Order: sequence, then structure tokens, then C-alpha cells
Amino acid sequence: MGLAYKILLSIAVLVLIAVAGVCGWLFVYTKDLPDTEHLSRFAPGVQTLVPDSCLASTSMAVPFDRIGKPLQDALAIAEPHESLPDQIARTLMCNRHERAGRYALNIFRLSWHIRRRFSEQQLFTIYANRAYFGPGATGVEGASRQFFHKDPDTLSTEEAALIAGLFRAPDSFSPYQHPDKALQRRNKVLETMVAQGKLSAGEAARAEAAPLGVGIEIEGLDHEYPSCALVQFSVRNTSQREVYVEVYGEEFKANAWTYVDFPYDLRDPRSLYVKRVIVNPNMMRTGASVDVNYDRCLRPSFVKETKSVFINAIKKKDNEAASPVLQRLRVDVYTLDQGHVKRVQQVWSKTFKRVPEKQPDSSSKHGTF
Repeated sequence: MGLAYKILLSIAVLVLIAVAGVCGWLFVYTKDLPDTEHLSRFAPGVQTLVPDSCLASTSMAVPFDRIGKPLQDALAIAEPHESLPDQIARTLMCNRHERAGRYALNIFRLSWHIRRRFSEQQLFTIYANRAYFGPGATGVEGASRQFFHKDPDTLSTEEAALIAGLFRAPDSFSPYQHPDKALQRRNKVLETMVAQGKLSAGEAARAEAAPLGVGIEIEGLDHEYPSCALVQFSVRNTSQREVYVEVYGEEFKANAWTYVDFPYDLRDPRSLYVKRVIVNPNMMRTGASVDVNYDRCLRPSFVKETKSVFINAIKKKDNEAASPVLQRLRVDVYTLDQGHVKRVQQVWSKTFKRVPEKQPDSSSKHGTF
């Protein structure tokens, strides 16, 4: 009995030592983990520029009270599936190549240390200042400046919801490349804010009715046009900055969108075709719009064929097409950055159809016998 007791006691001691070792590795030892000391710089007392090799770009970190309540509420409900320490921990593991099990275990360990070190408010501030919202938009300050040219604490409810909605998939919900998806995602965030008591139904309805407000909108296009109909539409600047704009025509050819017309020069509304890209010298202010007349059958001056031959060629192509010719308008948006013209956005209209001209009914030309 004495020997058995000693054996059991020895086993128990070994187990306790092993458990203590595992616990020490899990909750105390940190030398094999990424450094967490520098995270405090992402919860600053004053606005601070913070570099980090794991981030897409340098973050302009702002204090918690500079984030603003609309954005605080929107961010808090936009990604509820994972705790803030876990999300922060994942952003620190960028250069680690580990097996899935080891990686998950280290995320758990890192999250534990982050949770113990920082308060809830600090954690939220770190998360907001490290979040990636798209190219050139790291952190809430970068995103607010990139999309709305505002400080985070001056964002409206709908603007805050748009930014918060980007965190899940910045490329898929980009208001520049996918405005329809961005709008749906923004409104989904607003609906969730209502469900969680962060917003009233009336406030959400007003916010949902607002445009994206990040760039250019094309208005007034219909679904179908005859081959040589005059397409009239407007280009409106809904961004918070002055911009240059140019309009292009594109057609769907060989399973790809192909540039087919020279750019529309907004300096001269009478001429759709110019031979080179000329940036409009007059910037469009916020809220301003430009009316554009788009006529594919307007013969450019450098085309040798006569006007009738040119137009008949277009009509012939449309009549011979196996399906209606798909077209869209593309708007290139430029800003002036330190004296240099910089393209910041491309916006596409919804696809419309060029359909053949309706032929007169030959039977109507003959009377009855």
C-alpha cells in the first residue's frame, strides 16, 4: 500500500508539474509571441502617426473620444462574431507560418495577454486604429479622410455605417468599385443598429435615403436606346471634395468591356470625341452636376467617311448583332494633389442596351384590295 501510494503521489506530482508548465506557457511565457507593448501607441492620448509592419500602411491613431459616437456604435455592431482581443491578435500574426492548430493556440495566448493588459475602451481604440478599410485607408482616421475628407468624430450616421461595413471585405464592398454592394452593406449596418437600439427607425430611414457620398453618381440613364438615340444624363459630384471628371463610352466585346470612344471633354459639351485625355480645368464642387449629351452616331471630325456612311455602319452593326449591344459609361475622377493630377476613382453606369432602329411596318404602306 505504501509503495502504491508513493507511485500515485509521484504521478500526481508529475501531472501537476506538466499542468503548471502548460499553464505557464499558455498564460505567462510570451517570448515566442509577437510583441504587444507597442499596441499602447494605437490608444494614444493625442493623435499619433504609428507605423507597423503588419499593417498595410501607417496608421494615424486617434484617441477614443476622437472616433465619434456614430462610428463607435457602427463599428461595435458591424463585426460582432469575434472578440476585440482576438481580432487584434490576428493583426499581429502577419509574418507567422504555423500549422492551423498551433496558430489557433497562439491566437488564444496572444488574446489572453492583450485582454489582461488593456481596458475595454483601449481595446476598442486599438482595434479601430488598426483596422483596414481599403487601399490607403488604415485606421478610422485614414478611412474618414480617404472617403469623406473628414475627421472621424464629424462623420454622419450614414457615413459611419459605410466605413464600418467595409471592415468585413474592403474590396468587395468598396464604394468606388462596387457602389451597389457598398450601399446594401451600409444599409444592413444601419438596420442592425436599429435592432440593437443604437438608432431609431426614423433616423435609419433618413440615413438609408442618403447617397453614398464618396464620389460620382451617374443619373438619368434609361435601360434601352435605339442605335442613334441621343443619350442625355448627368454626372453629379457627391463627394466631400472638388474633382475633375471625364466621361468615356464602353461596349461589351469578346466577353470584355472595351473602350470604344474617345473621352468626352467637359470643357466643350458640343464635342464628344477628342483625341487625347484632357483633364477638365474647371473642378466640380461638392453637390455640383454636369449635363452630358452622349451621341454614338455623332461623326468625329477625324473620321473620313461621310456622316450617312458612318451612321449606317453603326446601325448595320447593331442590326447584325446576335443580341442587343451592351454599353455603359465610365467616369474617371481626378483630384489635384500637390499640383499633380491624380486619378482617384472610376465609376461605371449601369449597363444599358443599344437596340436596332425600329423598321417601319411594310404592310402599312399598302391598302387593302
